[in-house]
Amino acid sequence: MEIKISVLGTCLVDYLYSPVNFNDAMFKRFSYKIRGDGGLEPGKLVFTEDFESFSGLGVNSFLYQLTGIHFPSVVNIGGPAIVAAINAAQILGERGKILYFGLYGNDEVGRTLRKLLNDLPVNLDWFSQIEGETPCTFVLSDPGYNNGSGERTFINRIGTSWSIIPELIPEDFFASDILFFGATAVLPHIHGSLDGILEKGRANGALNVISTVFDFLSEKKDPSSRWPLGESLRTYSLTDLLIADREEALGLSGCITLSDAAIFFINMGLDAFLITQGSDDVYVYSSGARFRKLKPMFIPVSERAKSKILNAKPDGFDTTGCGDNFAGGVLASIAMQLKKGNTKKLNLLESCAWGMASGGIACFYMGGVFRESEEGEKRILIEEYYSDYVKQVGQSIK
Repeated sequence: MEIKISVLGTCLVDYLYSPVNFNDAMFKRFSYKIRGDGGLEPGKLVFTEDFESFSGLGVNSFLYQLTGIHFPSVVNIGGPAIVAAINAAQILGERGKILYFGLYGNDEVGRTLRKLLNDLPVNLDWFSQIEGETPCTFVLSDPGYNNGSGERTFINRIGTSWSIIPELIPEDFFASDILFFGATAVLPHIHGSLDGILEKGRANGALNVISTVFDFLSEKKDPSSRWPLGESLRTYSLTDLLIADREEALGLSGCITLSDAAIFFINMGLDAFLITQGSDDVYVYSSGARFRKLKPMFIPVSERAKSKILNAKPDGFDTTGCGDNFAGGVLASIAMQLKKGNTKKLNLLESCAWGMASGGIACFYMGGVFRESEEGEKRILIEEYYSDYVKQVGQSIK
């Protein structure tokens, strides 16, 4: 039984600068003064035009002044959708079929992106070139931030993501076992139309999974208001699994604590959620609809990864893409469970364990995508962390 996963969301070029010191006077000079003003903040995202308006500098000029170098440390594939998809494909191998839908521009960044995507195990038949600028993100990484746990901040160019509209989604997209939507807040026309898209997926029997990103457009529009997800609150009841980090969960719920955010999501009819907190515990819940029932609870992160990070040199790890790889591990686990015929009550804790292992090893290479020297290499690495994690938490995930 072949499991098919359709993916819609961000695919771009990441220009990574590391290490950067978020306590540096230059960084602080261009940090935000008011939420949504276009200034930088660790862990959050701004758009290039807003940052340039805020700073009075072009992005490249700012980066040179901050880092003293003209070129990034690493150029890699970025975007929560494609990075998660690639990780899931590397885990699944022949066990899954993953198709990505998106647009890129006819510029040098687009040509770079296509080269970076060569030989990676994701079907790109629905990835099309159009006139315009290819999305990209300038990623600033401070491995020493947050007591050595590391953090990033992002300056994003939306580019052709503005042109992705629901009408362009092929009908075959919905003929899948899993539909995955990654970082739709930077695909404005998709983000504002999620209800209809998810409804179509639900009608086709697909499992709808959403992974979020910091919603700078909403933050800029009204920093005091709850971020919208879709055109109405009904989006939540059409979602089988929401994957978010703490900041995103609070922004979406309009709450100031995770316990209150959980109450909001549950009241909105959300089936299940996974809320990550960097190196801290993951908040988990399932209503019992598609996944086994779980009351809201915290489960620990991988101690192996956490210990290795805390003992690493500042240039020995990079947290870019950890959350995206976490989502990819979750997707792969769901696909493996479906392949075994477990269609009624999926094990969310088992999926989270694959996510923990995937996010853990992502800390030890630069950028979100791991380039295998041979097929199956990454799965072997993830399995080591997965096995250690199962031993760490015991049989509680089974």
